[in-house]
Amino acid sequence: MCNSRFEPSSCDWGMGDYYRQMEIYDAETDAREAYQQTMQEYFDKYRDNIMPQIYLQAYEYRNEALQCVQDDYLGNNDEWMSSLAECMEDMDFGLTGWQDEEAREALMYMIENHDSYLHCSRINEFVKAYKGL
Repeated sequence: MCNSRFEPSSCDWGMGDYYRQMEIYDAETDAREAYQQTMQEYFDKYRDNIMPQIYLQAYEYRNEALQCVQDDYLGNNDEWMSSLAECMEDMDFGLTGWQDEEAREALMYMIENHDSYLHCSRINEFVKAYKGL
């Protein structure tokens, strides 16, 4: 409660808990944004190593979908992202040690967050890039 009616800034009014919750929320938001930025930097840094593996996976995914007469493969983003996640362990980025781990972590982050850069609507574009390698 107020110590004096002339010192409104010293009043508590039960807002202390609210301000603490807001500080925690802001700190969590800042941490998420920093992590997102770091993952984007890793992906950009290793893009030349990651993308050929994405191209290969897109080629195999499209061929399998066409063999199964699945014409809607460009519209099923969840299935495409699941396919990428399942193949993560088999992907060879041609990097060593911690660089490979950073690349895998960045790609997994992009997959888990359904990043638009890897969206299933780009599968045909990825296949063309694979054929151009």
